[in-house]
Order: sequence, then C-alpha cells, then structure tokens
Amino acid sequence: MKLAQKTQDLMLFSAVGFGVSLALSIAAANIFYGVFMLAGIVSIWTCNSWPAFKQIILSPVALAALILYGLLILGMTYSPAELADYTDKLRQYKKCLMLPFLMLLCHYRPQAYKWCMGAFMTGVFLHLLLIYGYNLEIFLYGAPFIIEEGGEAAVTLNYIAAGFEVGLFLFIVSLYAVENKLEPWKKACLWGGVLLGVFYMVDLAASRSAQVTVVCIMFFLLMYVFYCVSVRKGLMLIAAILLFSIPVLTIEGMFNVRWNKAVVSSARADFYVNTLPLVAKQPVLGYGTGSYSMLFEKQVEGTDIAATHNPHNEYLNISIQLGVVGLLALLWFFFTTAFCSGSALPGSKCIAWGLALQMVLFCLFNSSLMDFYEGAVFCYLAALCAKLPDSLSKKT
Repeated sequence: MKLAQKTQDLMLFSAVGFGVSLALSIAAANIFYGVFMLAGIVSIWTCNSWPAFKQIILSPVALAALILYGLLILGMTYSPAELADYTDKLRQYKKCLMLPFLMLLCHYRPQAYKWCMGAFMTGVFLHLLLIYGYNLEIFLYGAPFIIEEGGEAAVTLNYIAAGFEVGLFLFIVSLYAVENKLEPWKKACLWGGVLLGVFYMVDLAASRSAQVTVVCIMFFLLMYVFYCVSVRKGLMLIAAILLFSIPVLTIEGMFNVRWNKAVVSSARADFYVNTLPLVAKQPVLGYGTGSYSMLFEKQVEGTDIAATHNPHNEYLNISIQLGVVGLLALLWFFFTTAFCSGSALPGSKCIAWGLALQMVLFCLFNSSLMDFYEGAVFCYLAALCAKLPDSLSKKT
C-alpha cells in the first residue's frame, strides 16, 4: 500500500509540474511528462488499477486519443519516409498517450482536477508577468512597445503557443469571474487576470490566428453566460472586455502591427495549394506517418516555394499521412472532447467546449495538435474535463 501511495503521489506531483511548465519550459515539461508516464505505468500494477484503467481507455475521449495515435503507429507500416521521420511524428503526438493516465489519476485523487488546472493557470500567469516585465523595461527605455514578430513578446514560448495558452487563460478566468460566487478579493484577482489576458490578446499577441480564435471563444462564452448564468453577468463581462480593450485599440501605434500584413501569408497559401493535390491522389489511408516532408519537397521541386515539414494546417497534416480515416479520427477526438465532458472540475463542460472550439479553429492555420505546446495543453485540459465512466464516477 505504501508503494501504491507513493506512486500516486509521484503522478500527482509530476502532473502538476507538467501543467506549470507548459507555459514556461519545454525541457521541464518533457521531464515531467516522462516521470508522469513512468509513474502511471507502475501504478497500474502497484495500485491494482488495471480494471479502472481499462474502463477509462474505453471512455470516448481517451479512446479517441488512443485511436488517433494507433493510426499513426499503423501508418509506419506503409510510410515511404525514413525511420527518423516517422518516429519523430510519433514523438510529437505522444501527448495523446498522457490523457488516459491523467484521467486515472483524477479518479484516484479527485483533488488533481483543481491542482492541475491551478498549475496550468499559474504557469500562464507567470508567463504573462514575464511578458509584461520585459515589455515594461522596453517601454521605459523608449523602445517600441510592440515587438513585431513576437519572439521576445512570448518570452518562454513561441508566439503561436503563447497566443493559444493566453487565449485559454482569458477564457477560463472570465468564466470563473462571472460564474462563481467568491469573496471580493478573489473576484478582484480574477478580473485582474481578465485585464492581463485582454491586454495581451489585443496588443502583444503576435499570432493573428490566436486573436481571431479568442474572439470566437469569447463570443461563445458570452452566449453561455447569457443563457446559462444570467443576463446581468453577461452584460458585466461585455462591459469589462470593452473597458479593457477600447483604450488599447484607440491609442495610436498600440494595436499589433502584424495586422498590417496579409491575413493569410503567401507561404501558407502555397502550402495549402500544393498539399491538396497530394491528398487527393491517396485519400483513404494517406501516404503513411511522417511522409509529408518528403512528398512536399518533391511536389515543389524546381519552384520558388520553400520546403516545409508541415502544411500549417492540422487537417491537411493528418489527411496526407492517414487519409480520410485519420481525419475522421482527429475530428472525433475534438467532438468527444466537447460532447463527452462533465468531470468534477468546476465549469468543465464550458471549458471543454471552449477548448475544443479553440483547437478546431487553430488547426485551420497551424498544425496545432502536432506542435508540442498547443497539443500538450489540449490533451491536458481535455483529460481534466473528460467525464469518467459512470461506474468510476460513483466511486470518485
């Protein structure tokens, strides 16, 4: 029993560490991921967890994640790519494997719901403080406040991942600010978080896809608050967002300068146009895991189009490797995340809907499930929001 207890403690510690590091350090996140997975595998034997784990992997969200990863393994058998290419793709999608183990942890340790969500939110908050500290120094010394390409504005993340995570942070903090009855100081802290998130998304976020996506998920949140909470709180949220946004939008030079460029870059358009014919040639099962780089390089050979390792669109990225079968598995993963939620985490259903909506939209412009930060955050929060099987929920 002591070994079982220690194993679960290690799972909880590493899951919390993983959540915090998602916004701060890819190296730390990988270490915590490895420790968590090792502890999870050991716990199946030491805690006699196999019966519960078997029910979890057959639950809709976990099963969808494992089917997608299983198809990637199957895709290795007919891929023309070299060993390094398809093993690299398996490594990039490995976060799907974490999902059922995190659900298992939440079954045995219900406090993991709040601890892990708190860890993720704390990590993003610390990242925001780093962003503002860095930019305040630039501002005080008279340098331009906006960093055009977003590398420095993201500090510890690339600018796309930063926009993805801060967008979710804004969504979740706004939900808790209007939905829960809290002490005044806690309310003030939440609205302070909303202020930080709004200002970042309006002014500092260098990812245009993040800015467009956050508008969509915040609109969804407003509809949720109006219809499921109260009209008064919905109006309060609208007033707060406008109050925080309008001053930034009206000050000359403050709004992010990346919108001066084309909405869809010519490079992305080239990727899409040249990838679609490849998908059409082998639509059912695709060309196999890790095949995209080689195929695209041959497709654009002799042209001025730059080669790329992914098409910057997750749907095309999966379709060319796994065909329509893989695309349906990906969509099923997103669908189950939204519709099979309802865990012990406060607001889990609304969070799951916002998470799924943001991922669906982000994947139109980026290979977000493949990318480490966005994909890891999605799987992490999807596990926290996923509904446990009824037989386990009663015991939890």
